[in-house]
This record gives sequence, C-alpha cells and structure tokens, in this order.
Amino acid sequence: LQGCSSPSFGGAVHVRGNAQVSLTRCDLFACSSTRDAGGGLGVVANASLTLRSCRLHDNRAFTAGGALALDHDAPVTAAD
Repeated sequence: LQGCSSPSFGGAVHVRGNAQVSLTRCDLFACSSTRDAGGGLGVVANASLTLRSCRLHDNRAFTAGGALALDHDAPVTAAD
C-alpha cells in the first residue's frame, strides 16, 4: 500500500471492532493520517493485528504513531 491517506485513525488500514487482521509480506509506504493518529495502521476497540515480514516506512500522522497507533487494549504481534 503506497500513498494512502485518511483524515481519521489509520491512514492506510483502520482495524476496529472485534476484527482479527493478519498481514504478511506487506509494504506500507508514504501513507498518512491527516488529522489523527496512525499514518500507516490504526488498531482500536478490541481489534487485533498480526504482521509477518512487513515493512512500515515513511508514514506520517498528524498527532501520533506515524507507522502504527494503538488504542484501547489492541494487541499487535509482529515478526520478521
């Protein structure tokens, strides 16, 4: 995913609710959250995220978490 943008939480990917998302061999590049957090990824409200062999680079956020922002007990597992 390259050059994605959102004004809200998670510029490229916003994971919420009870969602369980797994990303493998992904590249999130130059994504942004223009008015909130999580330029590349935003994970909220009991959602979970697993990253395997992923690269998060050159992402930006207005408030916090250029690559990744977490909210409310959102577990993230990252490997490789």
